[in-house]
Amino acid sequence: MAKLEEHEGERWPEIRDGILQAIGGLPDARLCRSIGAWKSEVHAVGVPFVPRDGSQVLAFNCGGPAFMVDLKKLEEEFAPRLVAMVRRIDAALFNG
Repeated sequence: MAKLEEHEGERWPEIRDGILQAIGGLPDARLCRSIGAWKSEVHAVGVPFVPRDGSQVLAFNCGGPAFMVDLKKLEEEFAPRLVAMVRRIDAALFNG
């Protein structure tokens, strides 16, 4: 967050609020959502992959144009599937 604050400068309060909103309000704290926050016409959910070996963090996401994305399906079907996929990747890489 400190690096983002430095990068965003005067926009930081707005960006910070968006980040906090994105990671709240969903039953699974391992994911975040952006419902028109990044771009008003885009709805998406995202899940971080934090490798246990300390290598670079990756983000997996699913979304699309707001007029085509069913929010209930995005949050109740696609988000849990995305979380499960990241868990399977972690298991394959570090338990295999």
